[in-house]
Amino acid sequence: MKLQYIFDVDGTLTEPRKQIDETFSTFFVEFCHTNNTYLVSGSDPDKTITQLGNNIIREQQRIYSCSGNYVWNCFSDDVNIIRMSQWNLPKSARNFLEKHTQWSKNPLNGGHYEQRIGV
Repeated sequence: MKLQYIFDVDGTLTEPRKQIDETFSTFFVEFCHTNNTYLVSGSDPDKTITQLGNNIIREQQRIYSCSGNYVWNCFSDDVNIIRMSQWNLPKSARNFLEKHTQWSKNPLNGGHYEQRIGV
């Protein structure tokens, strides 16, 4: 019987927003062969594939992207979408957040928001 494991991508399998280490990638593919593995990421599927590569993606039982708002698996070259939320942040809420970000004393203004599925 295979054991089941759930892994976060950024900060667990990879450095945040970086590609997986090649040596660890080889180890992890072998680990996935003998266990049922699932991934969770705040990123969208394209970023997750870029970070981990298709060899790891194809080994997953299921992948939860965009904080679980986009659920999929990819056992071949095709992405099989299981669930996808269509919720979007209302424009009035985004305008409110952008306005208050401008008032922030944080020197890193701009580029704080990225529209993703369900978030």
